[in-house]
Amino acid sequence: GGGVSSVSFPGTFAYQVSPDAGIVGMVPQRGSVSSPTLLSLTLSRFPATERPSEIALLLGGQEIEVLSFTRTDASLHPSAIQGLLVTAYAPCCVPWAVPGTLPVLAYHRSYPERAAVAPDNLRYSYFNPDLPFLEGVEGDDGGPLVKMSASTIVLVTVRNVPASVLGGGDAIGQISAELSGSPLPIEQWIPPQEGGSGMASLFLLAPPSTASGDAEGSVAFLGYAPLSFTLRYYDDTRPAIASVAPSGGSHIGGATLYVTLLRFPE
Repeated sequence: GGGVSSVSFPGTFAYQVSPDAGIVGMVPQRGSVSSPTLLSLTLSRFPATERPSEIALLLGGQEIEVLSFTRTDASLHPSAIQGLLVTAYAPCCVPWAVPGTLPVLAYHRSYPERAAVAPDNLRYSYFNPDLPFLEGVEGDDGGPLVKMSASTIVLVTVRNVPASVLGGGDAIGQISAELSGSPLPIEQWIPPQEGGSGMASLFLLAPPSTASGDAEGSVAFLGYAPLSFTLRYYDDTRPAIASVAPSGGSHIGGATLYVTLLRFPE
């Protein structure tokens, strides 16, 4: 008696590589250079966190203070890798808070090598409230997509339109647009509506292209710096997968998938 006994695992035990953390949401995605903006970011697959100070959040390489966080799934144990909803202020009146778009990055201070980097569509933008700024760009399917095979109408929305443009009779004559260095036709100009949101709309005609990929464009008001945007040409003649549901499942057994296809041959 008194001996130490042991029980073996019924099978092998192996450590797995932790999944990469991600930034999957941010509201809002822009803020003024003259006042701080409260941000709400959704992090996925983030390491176990007990205090806001354990989360490092960077805008354009500059760290900002995390105010608080909540778990997106309260049923999970705090020690589990899980989703977090994080709040922080994007500061103003600092040397690096200037008009432009900044990358966003987050990581747990104990695991800096597992940083979550926001995709291009979740970058944060500063704007000057005293100057015109771009609110959004919409082509095909509500995104910045344009067809390769034919011309595409592109809606560009702008705030803080200069008074000189609003007061003149020839507004379009004071506006220019370009794509890949070539002029873009302005199909329609809708000024801000009185008592509305203050947003103006420009309808541009993007020409077809022989190549897919990004194309840099801009809109400029006479006497002001150009407002830049990016369009993405896609091959609208080829089949594409629009969605797959469900997006995940168990590796044991089977599952029924529903796949939505676009432009599939008859």
